[in-house]
Amino acid sequence: MLSILGRCGKAARNIAELGMGTNDRTRANKPIECEKAMGTVHMAAGDNSTFGGVVECPVHLDGIMSGPTLTIDEEVIIEGGDISCDERLALMSDWL
Repeated sequence: MLSILGRCGKAARNIAELGMGTNDRTRANKPIECEKAMGTVHMAAGDNSTFGGVVECPVHLDGIMSGPTLTIDEEVIIEGGDISCDERLALMSDWL
């Protein structure tokens, strides 16, 4: 991945997307749903101009991690694919 990004300049190393899957009803045979599956983390590098970002470059690479640990500002959000209880409550409160 780094060799591809490296050939496209500094902008290709932009974190274009970062998301965590919260849908426990996704189907693994549907690629567009895989990045939304419960306990996954989806990350993309490169161009984000097609969906509101300001970074333009000739590459956009997506990746999905299964069973990850995601830490933001020293707070564990997902550990081994399990979303922390506090984060689940925060996600649910956004829908209420």
